[in-house]
Amino acid sequence: MVFVDGTNVLAELPKRLDCKKAKKRDELELLKIGLEVVNAWRIASNLISLARINWFGSCVGNDEQRAKHRQAIRSAGFEPFIFPRKPSGKEKGVDIALTRLMLVHAFQRNMGQAVLASGDEDYVELVDEVKRYGCQVTGAFYLDHGFSRELRMRVDVERELVPNHVLTDHPNWKTRVDATVLRDDPSTPCPTCGAPMPAAGAAGELS
Repeated sequence: MVFVDGTNVLAELPKRLDCKKAKKRDELELLKIGLEVVNAWRIASNLISLARINWFGSCVGNDEQRAKHRQAIRSAGFEPFIFPRKPSGKEKGVDIALTRLMLVHAFQRNMGQAVLASGDEDYVELVDEVKRYGCQVTGAFYLDHGFSRELRMRVDVERELVPNHVLTDHPNWKTRVDATVLRDDPSTPCPTCGAPMPAAGAAGELS
């Protein structure tokens, strides 16, 4: 099973894709980009057969806003767990819900492999506990952006969340699993921040 700390993934995503103004984009739009990145990585890493992908996150707004986020996550093939977040950025429930569900499945022997998409060091004890139940734990995150050194040491396998063959169509903020297809003019800068189009191989490699 895959357990995604969506809050952590989306917080570091603009740094990984090197777009300085990405955080100013619509919250729902950034969520959809994050979902595409994780799905593309999952396919490229041959993890498509894993039983369930759980996305834990939060959003600012009312029930209607949270319903839109849940629908976007469900449409991407993920199981949604969305919690309210204050405009100040404070949220409650995301890490606790992820921890609880991962421990339950490990304890009940529902999985032999767990993938944790997060770089947060707070999950170190969770990883240790899940491994005690016999599960292999893969840690997936942006290796150069926010992946805790301690967490990387505790997981059985570490993976780069955005492998080199998942490129970013920068102006539209879309991802694709095709290293040979680039925009017609890769020198054209991103209209959002002025950054150049990432070159093939710029996103790092699976380790």
